[in-house]
Amino acid sequence: MYQTELYLYNLNRIDSPFNFFVVDTPNQQGQDAANLKNIYQSLNYFLSDEGQVILGTERETSCEDKAAKVIKLTEKRRCLTQTHFSEHLQLLDILQKEAISWVHDNHQKLKGATD
Repeated sequence: MYQTELYLYNLNRIDSPFNFFVVDTPNQQGQDAANLKNIYQSLNYFLSDEGQVILGTERETSCEDKAAKVIKLTEKRRCLTQTHFSEHLQLLDILQKEAISWVHDNHQKLKGATD
C-alpha cells in the first residue's frame, strides 16, 4: 500500500506533529471479521510513538487495549453534532495555521537535508 509506505517514510524522516494514518471503511460498509483481523495485524507492524494511527470500525476489534483513546459512538449519525461543529471548525483552523507555520519554519531545513 502506497499510503503505508508514505506514512513510514515520514515517521523516519521528519519530526512532525502531523504524522498520522487513518484506516476507515469506504462508504461506511463494515469489514468482515477475517479482513478486520488482517488489517489489525498489519497495523501492528508500523505502530509507533512518533505517529498516530486512527482505525475506524463498526465493531470492536480486540485491539482497544493497545489504543491511547477509544471513542465509542452510541447513537446513529451523531459523530459530529451541530453543537460541536463550530468548536471543531475553530480547532481545525488552529491546526491549519500550525501546520502552515511548521512547514514554513522547517522547509529550508528539510530542503537542506535532501540536497
